[in-house]
Amino acid sequence: MQRQQADGATAKGGLTAIIKSADGAQRIVELGKNTLCQAYLNAVAAWSTGANNTGYNPTSPPMQFILGTGTGTPEVSDTALFAPQSGTQMGLAARTANANTCIFTTNYNTGQLSGTFTEAGLLDANSNLMTHLLFQTPLSVTNTEAATFIWSVTWNAG
Repeated sequence: MQRQQADGATAKGGLTAIIKSADGAQRIVELGKNTLCQAYLNAVAAWSTGANNTGYNPTSPPMQFILGTGTGTPEVSDTALFAPQSGTQMGLAARTANANTCIFTTNYNTGQLSGTFTEAGLLDANSNLMTHLLFQTPLSVTNTEAATFIWSVTWNAG
């Protein structure tokens, strides 16, 4: 999903999964486009002004990844996944910036993830939902597979 601001500025992005089986075979799945939630938009405003970036309760960037099994239409007002799955919340392995694109990577080793998932989100350090994505098609992962999720957010001027 792409958010268009009144001045033409946009933020868009999506999520890709790389699933690797024990025999080394891999499948790459484009899961869909994200929705930036209010917590992310509030954080961008705080970071841009330098407000509350240090000290007590600083504004946190995305720090964790979570999967769910819910359905619905993600909205900017979402504060949680529709049906978050316990045991899927994982710290990000990497947060990188490449020009105007933020890339968030999460890795699950073999045996850490199993199930069929329909949604994902990025959370800040306080577990506030920052982005929400409903998969185009459900993603199944077995406990004999490893999974890497790569989430991108690209900012563009109008």
